[in-house]
Amino acid sequence: MCAVLSTLPSQIKWDDGVASVYMMCMKDWDDRVVGALMRHVLLQCDFRPTVAELRRMGLQMFGDIPTKAQALNEIKKVITYWASNRDSHAFDIHACLPHIVKVAGGWSTLGMTTSEKADELLSEAYDIVIGRVSMESYLIHPLEHKMKDLLESGAVTVKAITE
Repeated sequence: MCAVLSTLPSQIKWDDGVASVYMMCMKDWDDRVVGALMRHVLLQCDFRPTVAELRRMGLQMFGDIPTKAQALNEIKKVITYWASNRDSHAFDIHACLPHIVKVAGGWSTLGMTTSEKADELLSEAYDIVIGRVSMESYLIHPLEHKMKDLLESGAVTVKAITE
């Protein structure tokens, strides 16, 4: 991965120190995850992503994590429905969304704020929840049954580069 990253333009000059930071942050990640991310970076990134950006990409690829826009839209649907029915359990929502709502102040608080304020609270809460270290397990132990094709592609990429 570092060999690929070193070729991409960035404002930060590539050196052994920068390589060490990337390697330290990715050291526990499954090799297939790293391979798939490497392929994604090569095909999608014009500039070298930061470690945080790589992590977010990995979580969105392997963690079954909704994007910020998807999460906010789903939560707003529940809030709109809840305002008239008072039943937040009527929806089958992603497991991370209740955590985001809790950090943002709870369903009631969000339902009583302006749309703009709710967006602000939810955006900040999303960054906090998705940024937690516990999410790292998706990159260390990816969901084999859901991500089989992507993991196989990552394994092929790693094999091609290491041979």
